[in-house]
Amino acid sequence: MHKPALAAAILLTATGALTATIYATRVYRKTAWVGFKPSSWLLQDARTGSGLTAAEARYALAGRLHRGGLSTEQANAFIEHLLQLQSRPWVASLDLYALRSLGIWFSKGQLSPTQA
Repeated sequence: MHKPALAAAILLTATGALTATIYATRVYRKTAWVGFKPSSWLLQDARTGSGLTAAEARYALAGRLHRGGLSTEQANAFIEHLLQLQSRPWVASLDLYALRSLGIWFSKGQLSPTQA
């Protein structure tokens, strides 16, 4: 094989690999991976996470609860967590969506008598 052709092939392969890596990295960073996590992981993140991690987990769990995507045990654990969160003197604005859901579930009779 000719050296110029080999050099061009190596250059084109390296350029293609670099372009693919940059594209894959951008897609990975833009994807909302929290939606793909199992509910048990999200419950753990909601309880022990901080800041954005916990707020994203609560948001995702609230959506799953609205759609019926949580087991009874998970739903009760999440509602109990939100009730504890609601009792705090200060709540981050990111958590307001999940807390607002408590009122919706209460009005639909989805909370147990103890939770209500």
